[in-house]
Amino acid sequence: MPRTAHRDIEFPIAGVVRRYGYRDYERKRPYSAPWAVNVRGVGVLEGRERGGSRPGLIPVDGVETSGLGVWAWPNGVVLEWETETEMTYDYTEDAITAPDGSKIINPASLIKVSAETGSAPSDYTISCVYRDRVILGKGNLWYASRVANPTDWDFGADMGDETRAVAGTVELAGVTGLDLTAIIPHRDKALFLATANSLHVLQGDPATGTLQLMDDDNGIIAPYGWAFNGEVLAFLSNDGVYIGGIGEVPQRFSEGRIPNELKNIDVSSNTVTMAYDPGARGFHLFITPSTGSGKHYFLDIENKAIWPVVFGNEDHQPVIAARIKNKKMERVVLKGRDGEWREFSADAYDDDGTALISHVLLGPIMIAPGDSRDAMVAEIYGIMADGLPGTVTFGIVMGSSAESAADAAVADVEASLMRIPTSSVAASGLWTSGRNDVKRPRCRGSWVVVWISSDAKWAYEAVSIVVRQLGRNRE
Repeated sequence: MPRTAHRDIEFPIAGVVRRYGYRDYERKRPYSAPWAVNVRGVGVLEGRERGGSRPGLIPVDGVETSGLGVWAWPNGVVLEWETETEMTYDYTEDAITAPDGSKIINPASLIKVSAETGSAPSDYTISCVYRDRVILGKGNLWYASRVANPTDWDFGADMGDETRAVAGTVELAGVTGLDLTAIIPHRDKALFLATANSLHVLQGDPATGTLQLMDDDNGIIAPYGWAFNGEVLAFLSNDGVYIGGIGEVPQRFSEGRIPNELKNIDVSSNTVTMAYDPGARGFHLFITPSTGSGKHYFLDIENKAIWPVVFGNEDHQPVIAARIKNKKMERVVLKGRDGEWREFSADAYDDDGTALISHVLLGPIMIAPGDSRDAMVAEIYGIMADGLPGTVTFGIVMGSSAESAADAAVADVEASLMRIPTSSVAASGLWTSGRNDVKRPRCRGSWVVVWISSDAKWAYEAVSIVVRQLGRNRE
């Protein structure tokens, strides 16, 4: 009689990882997936760390905005926002009001300044407010208005006046460096100044503080390709996503997981935004092209996982990632290409009327005693979370090697996303809520990948297979 074995398959809480060899799947825990779309490690049905589909999108109705937002300066001066360019801010600006009185922060664009004293720079490309000063970036220079007076741009004032308007650069004296790409205020503690290939931090006031180099190789590639979580800054560089605290050298985050997908993003044809989601305990990263669908990701900080995100409706592609701030926990809201505001909700069954299609690959798992031997998936059991509103489809992809099984399964997921026929599924079936009947696929090979997909909200509970050992590999 052939020998049989029972295998339990855990959900890949570590997210998508393409750095390790496929054979490393069972050597590294928590497990990872060779590919997944629209899933997370925390299930939406009960919020437990067991995996499942991501939250859907719901509209934020009744958002009020005007042609120009305003920022109320402490002494009564009002700053205006220009509307030509869509950009985002992170902490203090209140330009858009939701129906419940909440403020949507990170709203819009460049600060519009005028000079009553001195001369303000023109054609600046980035701006923020820091320590009661307006900060502007133009080329490789930064400019700061007088403290509490955004109309004073007299850079020749008395050097002993610590509140005077000041200007500077992040490069060494006499060196023409790269243009500034981002200027980031962190409360009144620090001002981050970035080029595409360097990151600097100014601690204290622009006139009297200390400028330090944090990273001489990696910077921030887009004005709002960054987000804060308390004292932790996450940002997108030419080399991928980095995370670090104030005064620390930022550490690679995406390199050990998806080293190629987030390198050298073309910011001339993509809008890049990030936002920290306190409820989900992770960072959102949206890379939206001018047309078509973009590349989006959720960065799970607790599990150090990256989960790719796809929106099935091109109108939903985010051009602004913002946060609503009120007496409750802050929430992330997205302005789509269609101009509508939406937010993630665990109660949603779809993306504002568009099906939320999710995929995750479990494996590859070696089921034979060696690569020269063969085995059969004789049985498969699936237990989905209670309360599943629809069905989950499972597919079994076999291979003579870890690479062949995983590559075939990844190709099938990509084909499915493009709505073209798949070619590698040896057996498939449907699972519903709770414990499902045993299926007997009788699929032969040395390695197996179990592919789970659905257009409904779902959460994972358990998947098990019964393996029967056979003879030599036929391939």
